[in-house]
Amino acid sequence: MPESAGANYDEKALLAFLTEQKIRFERFEHPEVYTTSEANQYTGSLSGFHAKNLLLTNVAASRFFLYVCHEYERCDTKGLAKVLESGRLSFAGEEAFHHLLGIGRGALSPFALINDSSRIIQLVMAESVLSAEKILFHPLVNTATLLLSLEDFMRFISLIGREARIFTSSPEISLRKA
Repeated sequence: MPESAGANYDEKALLAFLTEQKIRFERFEHPEVYTTSEANQYTGSLSGFHAKNLLLTNVAASRFFLYVCHEYERCDTKGLAKVLESGRLSFAGEEAFHHLLGIGRGALSPFALINDSSRIIQLVMAESVLSAEKILFHPLVNTATLLLSLEDFMRFISLIGREARIFTSSPEISLRKA
């Protein structure tokens, strides 16, 4: 596994960063959740794009990808592997969440990239994400959800020096910059 990212941000520090950068958000507390269906028990009535976040890795565990799609969307790992030229992809284990991003199970979201100082994880989003007005993500914990505009989310990605690649699987598999 690659060198530890040296995670520095927790939820409090992340929220302070977002506020400092004038990224508007609403925060909703809820009990611990580990899946999108569990989260929907508490956030299902919120209007916005309910995201599913998957940490994928190649067989050698030398390349990592954070894939973001709609909660009901199927992840085409074969198509992703092809356009990313990564070889076979599988789900990264819980150890990678903690080691690379400093988060626990159920807390994965693009906000965790703020802790990926080694930049080992590439952000890949399904094209459907771009149709969202508002989007929901966990703020480094699985006991809260943030609702923010897609514009503010993309600004966050830019502020941390990252870029998103957009994955399209229909009618043809492709990958492009956001």
